[in-house]
Amino acid sequence: MPGEEGVTLIGGHRDTHFEFLQYLQLNTLLSLQLPSGEELYYRVSKTRIVDTDTHPRPQLVGSENTLLLVTCFPFNTLESGGPLRYVVSAKPIASAMVAVNR
Repeated sequence: MPGEEGVTLIGGHRDTHFEFLQYLQLNTLLSLQLPSGEELYYRVSKTRIVDTDTHPRPQLVGSENTLLLVTCFPFNTLESGGPLRYVVSAKPIASAMVAVNR
């Protein structure tokens, strides 16, 4: 679960909820709102394209606190169901750091 130790993986559609992923750059600040209303903050640390045919589970498990946002790739294709995934990795940051960086 977000905010707990380990890796949080969230998947979404490239042409709806996760369309914005294509515009993220390194060090972009992200906020994630929990059902309780609490906000968690993250900074984009890496983006990559993964081929699920050759790497069906590409480094999705770990002990380090990381948010992974995953969607299909490429973003502008008319066909769905291909093997490529766009993966955004983000590291948690303290809410006090968000106020300083805005």
